[in-house]
Amino acid sequence: MSIHWKRYALAGGALAAEVAGYLLWRPRMLRWGATREEASESLPGDDYTPHPRVQSTRAVTIDTAPELVWPWLMQMGIGRAGFYTHDWVERLMFRARYVDGRHSATRIHPELALLQAGDSVPLGGGVLAPVLEVQPGRHLVAQEIYVLRPLPGNRTRLIARYRGMGFISPAARAIRPDAGPVPRLIRFAVLRVPGADLALRALDFFVADPLHHYMETGMLTGIKARAEGKYHDADDTGAAAPPWSPWRPRPDGTPPARVVRPRPAVVTAIKAVHTLAWLSIESSVVYVLYTGLAGRTSKRAGIAGAIVAGETLVFAANGFRCPLTGLAERYGAEHGSVTDIYLPKWFAHNLPAIHAPLLVLMACLHARNLRQGLKPLNGQGGIAGRRPAARPGTQQPVVRAGDDLAPAAAHHVRAVRKPGAHGRGA
Repeated sequence: MSIHWKRYALAGGALAAEVAGYLLWRPRMLRWGATREEASESLPGDDYTPHPRVQSTRAVTIDTAPELVWPWLMQMGIGRAGFYTHDWVERLMFRARYVDGRHSATRIHPELALLQAGDSVPLGGGVLAPVLEVQPGRHLVAQEIYVLRPLPGNRTRLIARYRGMGFISPAARAIRPDAGPVPRLIRFAVLRVPGADLALRALDFFVADPLHHYMETGMLTGIKARAEGKYHDADDTGAAAPPWSPWRPRPDGTPPARVVRPRPAVVTAIKAVHTLAWLSIESSVVYVLYTGLAGRTSKRAGIAGAIVAGETLVFAANGFRCPLTGLAERYGAEHGSVTDIYLPKWFAHNLPAIHAPLLVLMACLHARNLRQGLKPLNGQGGIAGRRPAARPGTQQPVVRAGDDLAPAAAHHVRAVRKPGAHGRGA
């Protein structure tokens, strides 16, 4: 097997492993935080889509009463309070702005009108989600289904369910006629180009579904953080909430589950291990990027790429959050995505935004290198830019500057002439 086919086999094996890992993780992704009973039970609003193409049910437990969670749902929307999730994605995709400026609201805004049946929730990019049902304090149906259930101990179970025909194609069909030129062009392509819907289904399955998981889990944890008072001025009274800590008692006085006594030495060790792991992953990223730019796709680059892909899968399987972060929080680290690593906060907070284009660039560079490796050299096999290897046991003539090329050429012709040719020529 030639070297370029080995490279293609290595790339194909890595891609197959990633697809298999995604297919194994997908059921867990679609019911993040939800029990099997919650994922299979019927919820208000399911009847609006009797035969969905995809259904996801995610849930989170909030340590406060439902009446304190409900106002956060009532002010959602781009241009309103936002969706309390990863705002950088919304700003990148839709140039989103919110009532608080460049980030989702961190307090209740009484001036925002409460959602009612018949209203629309702006999702960004000219897409509007119609509000179909509003049961105050119980459930909201606006493209997705949000259900609040009271739990013992003054707690709330927030369940979010998407039940529909996908994300990209329905969103494109829902673009308003007076939207910008780019959204209108996307809508035209979806409606008029043959095969576009089938391609968008595959894009939904492998791209939009994980992206929706990333955004919705961010929304659930964002609502939980705001409703529990982990942000300053997190309620409409303007009172500053006490700082959150993993061992702080719940409002009803009962201790949280799995309380662990703070251990600064353990937190320091976790931060050190996480930082060393990050440095090793970053070295692999730099190596893969360098080999891609230099056109040196090799087995070592494939191994480094597999390390990066494995880290990405672990990160995605844990809800786009490093497993060491939760471990550090259990032992007393501050809550957040940048508290268990020795990096500047602004840099660590934007690591996903920094690495996403780098991963795409690395894949494109090495795909280009593999394609160029199949180009023929003067009609012969081999990798472009490389001289064909000499046969074993043969010695190529060495020509130096100033030598007469005629004797060397004649010697080369005699060496390759078949036996018996002199006899036939005589």
